[in-house]
Amino acid sequence: AYADIVISCGAATAPVNLLVSAENRAKSVVIMNPAPLPLRRFSLALVPAHDRVARRGPIVRIPGALTAVTEEELALAGERLSRHPQFRAQDTILRGGERVVSVLLGGDTRHYELTTTFVDGLIQQVLQACDAVDGVCLVTSSRRTPPDVERLLQQRLDRHPRCRMVLLASRDPLNGTSEGMLGLARVVVVTGESISMVTEACASGRPVLVVDPPLRKAGWGRVTKPQRYVRQLAHDGYAKPLFLREVNQAIQRAIAQPRATPRLDAYAAVRDAVARLL
Repeated sequence: AYADIVISCGAATAPVNLLVSAENRAKSVVIMNPAPLPLRRFSLALVPAHDRVARRGPIVRIPGALTAVTEEELALAGERLSRHPQFRAQDTILRGGERVVSVLLGGDTRHYELTTTFVDGLIQQVLQACDAVDGVCLVTSSRRTPPDVERLLQQRLDRHPRCRMVLLASRDPLNGTSEGMLGLARVVVVTGESISMVTEACASGRPVLVVDPPLRKAGWGRVTKPQRYVRQLAHDGYAKPLFLREVNQAIQRAIAQPRATPRLDAYAAVRDAVARLL
């Protein structure tokens, strides 16, 4: 096989990248940190901005995870989601998506614990906001969401008049559902432990409210990688980090006072950097 550019992702495939690119006299591009291999061994390294790597070698820092979606794709995904078997569309509130709050829940990590107490409080904040603005919510768990949290979501939301859909990763097909939820949303609420979920939400161009789950002891007294990332997003205007008690009012403000929200485009820097190699 012949290649002008060899692309790999992560440390495990980085040695293969160097071997194949050397054999083909091709450019080598690595996504994420290839440690223990040094970045200078590659023609280009696309490294997440929240990773702490030395500024040596041909590095391009990218915001978060690589994701790209257009407004047209989001609209089509929203139409598909409205035909999901768990979707309840018995009224016209969803018309135009102006009063839809989409909630993306992650799960447990080394530094965070998604507890039932936290999720119950978050859902209460969202439902109070929906009551105040005459809106509805769409809620999804992820494959990392604990079973007791999913049971809570089912009990609280499966028949709640302000919830048009609750998707449980252990019960429902999730392929493409997050894009659909973003397409229908006026506001997005996302838990902050997942860099990929936060990135996907910010790529939608919707107002994004980020709430951190409780920290485990391993995260006490330190700034976690997701926190560094969200702070940078907030500085650039892509997201707003909140305490749990602030979610209700923040949703109401976002709907009552809509403002243009920039769309996170991690691919722009990637396209430019790769084009320079050709």
